[in-house]
Amino acid sequence: MSKSEHIASYPEFEYNDEISYEDNFWRWRDMSDYERKCVNLPYYNKDEAIAKFQQMWGFKSRGVAL
Repeated sequence: MSKSEHIASYPEFEYNDEISYEDNFWRWRDMSDYERKCVNLPYYNKDEAIAKFQQMWGFKSRGVAL
């Protein structure tokens, strides 16, 4: 068995319109960090994480800055 077979998959991130943009960011970042850890990639630093999240979900921000 390979190392990846021992790791439980993390659920795919789904944006939740019932919580704030910022809370969605922190949920996404937690999932992203776990996924990157599982495949032995470095975590995004804060600026990289914000840029990546805004690239994917910025249209939902309603002017809120992270």
